[in-house]
Parts: sequence; structure tokens; C-alpha cells
Amino acid sequence: MLVDLDGRKFIDANGNRVRVRAKRDGTLKYKFKRGTSDIIKEDFYENHAKVFEALLKTKKGRIEINFMNKIKTSIKIIPNYGDYGDRNSTVIPLEDYLVFDPKYRFKVYKKVIIRPNMRKISKSAKQQNSDFDEILGATMLVESLHLHPFQIQLDQNSNNEDNEKYVELFNKYVRFRYNYRKNSDQKITPIIFENNTNLKLPLNEDNLNKLEKLKRWNTIN
Repeated sequence: MLVDLDGRKFIDANGNRVRVRAKRDGTLKYKFKRGTSDIIKEDFYENHAKVFEALLKTKKGRIEINFMNKIKTSIKIIPNYGDYGDRNSTVIPLEDYLVFDPKYRFKVYKKVIIRPNMRKISKSAKQQNSDFDEILGATMLVESLHLHPFQIQLDQNSNNEDNEKYVELFNKYVRFRYNYRKNSDQKITPIIFENNTNLKLPLNEDNLNKLEKLKRWNTIN
């Protein structure tokens, strides 16, 4: 997925604009340039649309689609179907400096590549008995949050072992998974609250209360 320099235009493999709109009913509307071939459309759907469709499953995910569509950052999403790696995804800034975004009144990345690791996400989903879209959507939510000015400051002013910059991201990852299952009428299980990293990341009060309520329910039943 490519976005033009002002971050407000998604383009297909031919460099033509594709208008993407997240609708309130949880669907996406695409509008390709007239005359776009079926091959180009299929390429866009196959390689890019599934990321949006996973995010669409929750309200917060839809908000982040709109955020990425409006922020000044130029975004390229390249799914990784190769090695498993040790992360579900990676955000790679392509420039070593930030640019001022007048809309948000903060400096943001000029250009980034987001690389969701599809094999790793698929493996995690199977291990946790979860939908692929649940893990992909939660992962892409976190990557979008890495583009927010506040998170950029945290990322740049701390080292990789600093837990602070990951705590809120972890809790929003958990919240996405909770809402995903709630919206799709799936069973809420304790596994969605687990921290599968090597960092000590505490649940916030909201997620902790949800977990305690779930444990009480399981005990009674």
C-alpha cells in the first residue's frame, strides 16, 4: 500500500489513486480509477485490503484507519510472508528526521514502512485459538499508534528496554482483542489478557477489571 507525500492518498501498483472509506457498518468502500484492470484490483485487495479489513472489526480500528489516511506521514504497508521473525510487525522510519504536521501540531515521521509478519501472526493465532484477523487487527492498531506524536516522543526518548513506552500500546492491543471477540460474539477467554513479550507490562485498571470479572464468572460457572 502506498500513500502520496502528504499522506492523504492511497495508490495502486500503477500509481493511480484508490479512494478507501471506512463505513459505519464495518465495511470498506473502494473506488479505483476508471479502467483499472482486474489484476491491479486483485493485487490491491490481496496485499493491502486485508489489513484494513482486520482493523475494521472494532471502532478503535476504524478510527486508526482514518488517522493513517489523514496524518502527514507517507505510509507504505508491505506484508511479510517470509521468515517468522520474533515480532508480529515492525514500523521502519525511512527518514531520520520528523516533519511538522499542522493538523496535529506536532512533528511526525515523514515516511515509514509497516511490515506485518503474516506467518508469525498466523502462528500466534493458531497457538492462542484466535482468529487471524483478531491478531492482525490488534497488531496493526499498535503500529498505527506508533505514528501518533505522543508515542513518537516516547519511542525516541527511551531505549528498547524501557517498559513505559509499551504499556499503553499493550493495553490497547488487549482492548482490541476484547472488543473484536465481543463484536463477533466469540467467547472471551483469559488468553487475550496475557503478555507474550519479555517485558513486564501491567494491565491497566480497565483491562484488569475485565479479567477479574471473567475469572469470577468462570468460577461460578
